Amino acid sequence: PNIIIYSQVLDTWSKSKKAGAAKKARAIFDKLLNKSDNAIDLRPNTITFNSILNSLANSNDIDESHNDAAALISKMYELKDDPNWDVAPNSRSLISYMACLAKKSRNDPLNAVRIENLIHKMLNETLAGNSAMMPDSFAFATAINAWVWSDSKHASTGIMRIIHLMESLYFNNKILSPPHAICYNAAIR
Repeated sequence: PNIIIYSQVLDTWSKSKKAGAAKKARAIFDKLLNKSDNAIDLRPNTITFNSILNSLANSNDIDESHNDAAALISKMYELKDDPNWDVAPNSRSLISYMACLAKKSRNDPLNAVRIENLIHKMLNETLAGNSAMMPDSFAFATAINAWVWSDSKHASTGIMRIIHLMESLYFNNKILSPPHAICYNAAIR
């Protein structure tokens, strides 16, 4: 099998709600990383990284998925300028990481702020010419959910800040999606 087959297997695991799915996906991914020095056709790419990040975002093991996702995002940034690797974080990568942070916001309300900072990072990269980093409505909804789940006394202010940012960006043609039912429904919870 080549990286396309492995990526498809990882993508299948990422969609599984079965307990332990993220661990199985991570074990496959780690084998690929170990083999990648000797087998270029097995070197994980952005799609492979995003599949494992998505499996972590769907995992119920909040602490482990958060830590693994943070390490994977760091690895993607480390590899993005290496010409031997076809890896560059994109909006899908960061949104999956944000989902891991949002789940952990129940224990750490600062994760909502961290997610907002990631949205600004995405916006800065988009404005610098990296259209693959444009945040979509899922990024904003994830930030809103993080504030809702945080139980912070500052949650309503954070939620309104995100809604206003999204409205402003949309009306100034900086993002493609206006705030919609998913964002507003999350906000009124």
